[in-house]
Amino acid sequence: MTSDMLTSYTPSIFWWQKFINSMLSYSSYRLKSEPLSSIIEKGLDVLLEIPLSTAASFYSLNEGEFVFTSSRFSDKSDNIPFDLIYNKLIDDQIISLVLSSGNIFYYKLEEEAQLITNVIIIPLISPSGVLGVIFVYLVNGQRNYEQFSLSLISAHANQISSFINNYQLRKDIKYLTSVSNQKVAVKTEILNQKKRDIKLILDSINVAVLVIQKDTNIIIDANLAAFNITDSTYDELIGRSRLDFIVDENSKSNWFENYCVDNVETLFKKLNGEIISILTSVTTVNINDNVFYLESFSNITNKKIIEETLNKHTNLLIGISDSTQSLLSVNNFDNAISSALKTLGESAKVDRVFIYENKYEKNSNNVYSSIKFEWVNKNVQSNLNNPLLNNILGKECFQRWYDVLSEEQTLFGLVSQFPENEKSFLELIDIKSLLIVPIITDNQLWGFIGFSDTKRERIWNEVEESILRATASSISGIIQKDRYIKMLEQAKITAEKSDSLKTDFLAQMSHEIRTPVNIIVNYSSLIKEELNESLNADLESYLKSINNASERIVRTIELILNMSEIQKGSYQIISKKINLYKLLNKLHKDFAKRAEANNLDFRLISNVEDTMIELDEHSVFHIFSNLIDNAIKFTPKGNVCISIDEVENNNIIVSVSDTGIGIDEEYLPYIFEPFSQAEHGYSRKFDGNGLGLALVKKYCEINNAQISFTTKKNLGTNFQICFNRN
Repeated sequence: MTSDMLTSYTPSIFWWQKFINSMLSYSSYRLKSEPLSSIIEKGLDVLLEIPLSTAASFYSLNEGEFVFTSSRFSDKSDNIPFDLIYNKLIDDQIISLVLSSGNIFYYKLEEEAQLITNVIIIPLISPSGVLGVIFVYLVNGQRNYEQFSLSLISAHANQISSFINNYQLRKDIKYLTSVSNQKVAVKTEILNQKKRDIKLILDSINVAVLVIQKDTNIIIDANLAAFNITDSTYDELIGRSRLDFIVDENSKSNWFENYCVDNVETLFKKLNGEIISILTSVTTVNINDNVFYLESFSNITNKKIIEETLNKHTNLLIGISDSTQSLLSVNNFDNAISSALKTLGESAKVDRVFIYENKYEKNSNNVYSSIKFEWVNKNVQSNLNNPLLNNILGKECFQRWYDVLSEEQTLFGLVSQFPENEKSFLELIDIKSLLIVPIITDNQLWGFIGFSDTKRERIWNEVEESILRATASSISGIIQKDRYIKMLEQAKITAEKSDSLKTDFLAQMSHEIRTPVNIIVNYSSLIKEELNESLNADLESYLKSINNASERIVRTIELILNMSEIQKGSYQIISKKINLYKLLNKLHKDFAKRAEANNLDFRLISNVEDTMIELDEHSVFHIFSNLIDNAIKFTPKGNVCISIDEVENNNIIVSVSDTGIGIDEEYLPYIFEPFSQAEHGYSRKFDGNGLGLALVKKYCEINNAQISFTTKKNLGTNFQICFNRN
């Protein structure tokens, strides 16, 4: 059982409006000669106005025992196990605890009794002693109530107790000797008790309650909360028109129609001129056959302030989210910052948002700061070109700013409260309030972001300052990102320039080498012709070595020049229909002598009738020239085969396979890289410069062809080039 008097939850704020009406209506029955059973039943009916209540029962105390006396229901259901619940409360000593404390208690049933899950236990105590106890049965889960609701229920319990007490009093009065005195005493006591009860009800509620004459709008009664909320005394409030407290003059004529809807937010003007926000509801009530307005309202000014603050913080957080999205999604740095400032300015509802960047002199501690970005609200003049704002941190009067920002702290407040030297400067540019947040990059004060107002003195709080620090952090990140991108771009330009210089150097050197090599080749041929008949074996061997070495140099030069052409992007692609078989047949003939000299079985096999295809002939020639050259070079014995086949989608695939030494597995990831050569597999005992396969890969890309290969150490290699006819 919980005994915290049902606090911590507020039902519908004005559920008790109807409850009060029922209480006031119930009190009128005291003026009639009602039987005790009717007084109890009607008292129980009022309690059925409590939310989620389904029934109420009264147990009277008779000679030390509680006796079931009466029950009422909020619907047709009448099968509630009163005795079962009552016995459970007795066994758990709940009722004795309630009576000893004198307070309303709430009891949650551990096992539901036909959907009854909770019971409110209300003791009835009068000056003469305990009269009994009332149980209100609730359905559909737990329901807690705030203090003024409990006070209201307690007030009604006191009213029932007084009714029962008065009923017994009327019985005693019958024994008075004078009938006239009896009537006077009863009537006087009833009227006095009624006034006390109404006053008790009103004063027990901690929201303002006004009783207003319908025809005149005059306030005739109020509770203590009304005096407290309106800062009025009894004489100041009672007798004054309710219209005096309405702010909007145009709504005074139909104020009741506007306020009779539950939970209306409006303004209330106090007598001292202060305007507060209230949540109000007005209804009519019949007292002694007279109709009055009954208004209930609470002061929600603080609540409105909290809501506005929360909304402001929420807007700031949304603004940070949107601005961060801009910073991350917009590729152009300047556009990203400008978009972010606009979003932040509109979210923070300021007049100006600006970013300053610091420049540091290399050989001194001097700093030069200048405004780099700015967003201004409409009708606010831009300061981008204002000479007064150049090098603001370099000014002597702003040394404090530099010191604070360098410590990664913020500056915010009303300009009127800034030091005099700063204040006089800021007033020149019409700034009334300011918040400055440092932007730190690479552990140095890169600059700062500022938010200023020119038309109002805005009070910045620590929450807003923390939120906007997050913004500065995001901007710091994008600044560093932009800086790194520029560094990478510069590094790329440098690398490309270096690569271009290397390529140009190789091309130039190749041209320089080609000329003397051609002379050597030509003169060696002339010498061979001149000495044709007198050549001995040694001299012929020397001339052959000169010729082979020269051809090797020429081939290397051609590879370098071709690679240079590809890397510089100067290669001219000439696509035309070529006969692929005819091209491969020419290469087969060119390499046939080398293959025969190595005792290799060298074949060309075509399984395709139509080998016409649109390609760049020069590059395709070099693709297979390099592959065939490698196949023959790295095959000490066995065979080399060129095959042409047709695959799906009418594509042509050309394979160059051999039974040579294969390629070492460790070298496979680098096979198409320029100047790369295997330490194992393609051994250094074979000549080569590592450009052949790199060029093959590049030439395949030029012809939109796919290259693949399979290899196995000491068993051979198979390169496949797939050409797309489409």
